[in-house]
Amino acid sequence: MASAKKNKEPSFEQALVELEALIQEMENEQLPLETLVSHYEKGANLLKVCETALETSRKRIEAIELDTDYSSKGETSQDDIRLF
Repeated sequence: MASAKKNKEPSFEQALVELEALIQEMENEQLPLETLVSHYEKGANLLKVCETALETSRKRIEAIELDTDYSSKGETSQDDIRLF
């Protein structure tokens, strides 16, 4: 059961919070070299999780925009679009 939880990737928000905590700890405390390297490694992995989530979201937004642009061609002009 513990290995299943260990292998589960954190959400973007969880990874960001954990990454910020690691950075804070590394900046504010006197840590042994091995702990610093371990924190750095974990932070690099968390950063990869965040970057992947952001890239996936960016692609989804682009797809939505392309779909919206395609479906609205000729139906409305940019001047007709209102954002709340």
